[in-house]
Amino acid sequence: MSCNKLLNAKGDTIVVYGTGTRYTWTTGWMLVHGMTEVDVLLNVRDITGNWQGKPCYQTATALPELPDSPTVFTAGSYVTSASFTHFRETLSITDKYWIRFGVAASNTSGVNLGSAEVTMQVSHAQCGSQAGMARVGIHPGMISGTDVNIFEVGGFMPTIGFDKMMAAIVVMNNLSTYLEDQLFVRTANDPRAPNDWVACETGYDNPASGNSQRNTGSLSAPAGASVTSYLLMQFGLGARMKSGAGGNPRAEIHIGVCRSNG
Repeated sequence: MSCNKLLNAKGDTIVVYGTGTRYTWTTGWMLVHGMTEVDVLLNVRDITGNWQGKPCYQTATALPELPDSPTVFTAGSYVTSASFTHFRETLSITDKYWIRFGVAASNTSGVNLGSAEVTMQVSHAQCGSQAGMARVGIHPGMISGTDVNIFEVGGFMPTIGFDKMMAAIVVMNNLSTYLEDQLFVRTANDPRAPNDWVACETGYDNPASGNSQRNTGSLSAPAGASVTSYLLMQFGLGARMKSGAGGNPRAEIHIGVCRSNG
């Protein structure tokens, strides 16, 4: 797995009319887990008025449709003249699943037209990859008492090089607060005879009724999984009934798990 990726350059005409910031996104959404540094090369030409621009990024906890507010790079200064300008931003994001990059533009002053032709190319250092995704339907009567049902998320993969993991979990159409969920992992040499599932989080999460999303944050492998002693590992979603619940759980759960290598 390569730890350095170079994305295709993308250009656009970015027009602004005041000092408020306009965000133009030049990449799609991608995994942020394991991403440590980002290089951006801005090629700015044909500036009109008081235009200025600088790279920016936007993250999302679990759903790109519900993103966080954009963040302008701390590295470097705004570009105000025609040039090739390189930016290198250090990232330490441990509680988001998705990220995308773009250009933050505005006028330095005034409310007149400002514009520029901008081409942006992004490169990032990242030893991370998608480990699995799953959709799980929890139906009334499927989970009861103290039962814990564990659903596989992706297949078995090598343990070698493993550093951290992260899961984004979206719960939809949750009947009430009867459900609890948690990320699990198991190891194996022979996938036909794997070891027991081991909980990855400090406890179960109790999602709100209706729709909700969460991120487990960056997690180390639990000691009980012994990932350095086995060839293979696999992730799973554990679901159970909350103690004292007034009924059986019913919900639809979407989960994505990613891993990074050291």
